[in-house]
Amino acid sequence: MPNQSDQQNKTVELSNEALKKAIQNFPEEVTPEFLHSLFEHLLPARVLLPVGEPDPQQLANQETEEKMRQVSPYLIRNGKDQKFVPFFTSLDELKTFFKEQRVGYITIPFANAVPMIKQMSKVIDGVTLDPASNKVILPTVAIEVFGRAVLQEKQQENKTKHLVETLKTLTEKKDQESFLAAGKAIMESELIVPVNKSQSNIDSDKSKPQSLSLMMVHNEKNEKLLAFFTSLDQFKHFVKNPDIQAVKMKAEDFAHLLQSVQDQFDAVVIDPNGLNLAFRIAFLLNFAPGTPNNLLQKKESSANLDTLREPEEHNQDFEAALISCGFHHPEIKKMYLKEKVDDQTGVVSWFVAIDMPNPDVAVIEDLAKITAPHRGDRAVAFSFISPNQRSFFQKNNAIYSSFK
Repeated sequence: MPNQSDQQNKTVELSNEALKKAIQNFPEEVTPEFLHSLFEHLLPARVLLPVGEPDPQQLANQETEEKMRQVSPYLIRNGKDQKFVPFFTSLDELKTFFKEQRVGYITIPFANAVPMIKQMSKVIDGVTLDPASNKVILPTVAIEVFGRAVLQEKQQENKTKHLVETLKTLTEKKDQESFLAAGKAIMESELIVPVNKSQSNIDSDKSKPQSLSLMMVHNEKNEKLLAFFTSLDQFKHFVKNPDIQAVKMKAEDFAHLLQSVQDQFDAVVIDPNGLNLAFRIAFLLNFAPGTPNNLLQKKESSANLDTLREPEEHNQDFEAALISCGFHHPEIKKMYLKEKVDDQTGVVSWFVAIDMPNPDVAVIEDLAKITAPHRGDRAVAFSFISPNQRSFFQKNNAIYSSFK
């Protein structure tokens, strides 16, 4: 175990000025707002954790010894014989507290120590920060409550950032993979829905009946769209009516909302004054929590072209339905009908490859809906043709070709 004298010549670069200021301003009467703010600084901060031999009383507890097998945090006691794990914002703070005492330490983000603190909750009373300079004590229950809350907020921020990046990729590539990634990201994120609260019945008790008056917008086709937003800035940029307020919705709540309004809206539009991307509700519900993702399964099943062959059987009704869909979707250049053979079971299914300049998953939804009554007892997989697949399909006759 490295000790302080071994490490004192090493430079430990820690930038914790905001955290130090928060610790120095620690009030006598602590409020939930202050603790929330403190944990926003504390969780991502890299801090020093002194480590040494485990407490003899802890070694007597086999369960605790197992939980502490990776590191043995140094414990300090107060006059009431309460035990705390000390953390330090700098090497100077650590040296000031321990003086000449030899003690090892590790440098970690405080967030990484939260699971360890939770595991030790039966043998410690909490943690202390820079005990040589301050008397800041955080009980284990505060770390559990506020630490978890702030961590969840940070995770949601990362999901929102990922969502925006995924949507930007969709606007650039406009391919099937990007559509699927966008749908998945939307249904995993916390979103902002505009609600007229004066006409809504919202209760914090979700077991009680809820009713929301949602904001409807229209596109150039006069379709009814439900607007939602990735951020408050996007909401404020679009919504000017003071009666319309922003309601944050978790992924599972947003999925329930879409299920309840899918007969009232034609689609949803995200950030209409920003990226302005529209998605069919039926498409998004493929990615609702707990829903088997048939679209992703279809995409995955389409990856191996070696399992495709020319149809050995023909279903004229199914083929006629495909051709009819082609006439109703002039954006489709060509469609190819293949049989797909499962290389393990030998089961044969239909495979429809679609060639169109700007792939739109809504087209697949329409094809699936119209052809469903005619597919017989076979499953059907639809897939857009990627650039590297185009040469493979161009060697075959298309079941449908656009006249344009």
